[in-house]
Amino acid sequence: MRRFFIFLVLIASLVAFFNSQLADDLLNKKQYSMTNWFNKISKSAEAKVMENFRQDAASILSSLSNEQAEYATHVMKDRQTLGVFYLRYCKGNDINPYIFGVNREEFCELIGNADILNH
Repeated sequence: MRRFFIFLVLIASLVAFFNSQLADDLLNKKQYSMTNWFNKISKSAEAKVMENFRQDAASILSSLSNEQAEYATHVMKDRQTLGVFYLRYCKGNDINPYIFGVNREEFCELIGNADILNH
C-alpha cells in the first residue's frame, strides 16, 4: 500500500511538472535550439553551393555591363531566385531585359550544367 501511495505521488508530481510553465519553457527551448541548428547547417550548405556557383559565373559576369552584372548578382543571391530566373528565362519564353542573347544562353547553360537547382 505504501508503494502504491509513493507511486501515485510520483505520477502526480510528474503530471504537475509537465503541465507547468517551467517544463514548457525547458522543452520548447531545446526544440527551438535544435531547429535553429538544423537551419544553420542547411543555410551554410546552400551558401557554399551558391558561392561556388558565383565563382563559376565570374567569367560570364565579366563580359556584362555594370547594370547586367548587378542584376545577375541579384539573381544569384539564393537558389530560389536563381530557380525562378531559370524557369522563366531559360526554360520559358519570357524575354529578360537585362540578360539576353548570347549572355543569357551562356548563363542558362551554366545554371543547367551546374545542377545547382536539384540539390
